[in-house]
Amino acid sequence: MIQGSRTFLLILLILQTGCEKSDTPPETSTKVDTGAELSIEEQISWEYDHGKRLPRLFRNERFSASIVASAANRYIAMGEDSAIKELKGIAENEVLSKHDIKERIGWICRILYRGDSELLRRPGFGALSLPYLTMLDTDWPLYPVVYSGNSYFILARGYSYTGRPETAEEYIEYCKQNGTFRTDPLSLPNPQSAREDLAKLRSSTRWKKIKWKDARRGTTYTMHEEVLWGFLFAQAN
Repeated sequence: MIQGSRTFLLILLILQTGCEKSDTPPETSTKVDTGAELSIEEQISWEYDHGKRLPRLFRNERFSASIVASAANRYIAMGEDSAIKELKGIAENEVLSKHDIKERIGWICRILYRGDSELLRRPGFGALSLPYLTMLDTDWPLYPVVYSGNSYFILARGYSYTGRPETAEEYIEYCKQNGTFRTDPLSLPNPQSAREDLAKLRSSTRWKKIKWKDARRGTTYTMHEEVLWGFLFAQAN
């Protein structure tokens, strides 16, 4: 019986794939590069267990500032309890574990939660290829997310680590215990407004403080500003 239900869902989803609705309103989604989606089988596995669609941020390899904001707004509208339940469900889904789902849950948590008396700490997922010695919490309070103008951008992806990194579920719980869930929705940037917000970031004092070549605290690195800038600029399109 279960096998027959899965087969029926597979046929139904294939027929409906061509008319899928975007999480992002039409006026902000016409030029968004959606990237490679999860396979039909992967989407069915999620839907069979949870009876709902994943936000585009968790379905697509590529993302934009608009897609990030749209996903955050989905969870703000759901409210804290329902949002936590769905995010933990995504984190625990075995089919999705091969994707960078944990990082993306971390991004959403950074946007959804604000510190009560002090800044919430960064996710303990490992280290990112960023000039972190000059990217202090006082200047980058949402690291690895950055808020500029009315847009949220992701500074880097792809953690490296030794030992046991924090799990997505653990970071969700940390944010719940130490932060306040936001209730105000985010603006959905279009490519033009996102590029303007990026220009503000690059001319800001905090960006100018970054040392792309640094050696202290027993660490030496050389980063390339244009590589990071290219990664950010792609999120505006």
